[in-house]
Amino acid sequence: MDRFCSGIIKPSMILSDIDIKNAQAAGVLGIEPFDENRLKQASYVLSLGAKLLIPKPLLLGQIVEPGKTEVAYDEITVGDKGYILRPGKFVLGSVMERLRIPTSMCAWLDSRTDLVRLGVCVLQGSTFIEPGQSGSHETLEITNLGPYPVRLTAGMKIVKIIFEQLQTPASHAYDGSYAGQRDGRVQV
Repeated sequence: MDRFCSGIIKPSMILSDIDIKNAQAAGVLGIEPFDENRLKQASYVLSLGAKLLIPKPLLLGQIVEPGKTEVAYDEITVGDKGYILRPGKFVLGSVMERLRIPTSMCAWLDSRTDLVRLGVCVLQGSTFIEPGQSGSHETLEITNLGPYPVRLTAGMKIVKIIFEQLQTPASHAYDGSYAGQRDGRVQV
């Protein structure tokens, strides 16, 4: 018998704007800084942080082997004029907001339509945020797949976050490689 149909496991719940605001006010989840104007009906809009990581070119003929090759990056701070992301180029960024997700919730990042329509993809990896993630500035993998150069500015609206209430809390908080990430880097 299907466990969902039998009532043993109930579906989880997406938080509404009211739920997000109440959970933030009660300290159940953390979005720092929090701006009530960024609330959508069932999501919250996050901003681009001020630092970008630009992959350094490889030596001619060098091949990257995932998990074996260390890729080097130049770190830049996006100034007042922003950073122009040319067609076909890739950078790592992060959200400005520091996130704290309780073990009773998980979250998902979702692309913003205004960027997607320009051909800018900001989420190429996993969009899932594990329960118990704390102090994290989620990493964004940003590629310009469109035909136009696009200006990225610190503080621009970059992605939405959707919170989901779990039926029961996770047995422990996330403690993997990307716990507490910021500026597109794993914290060690």
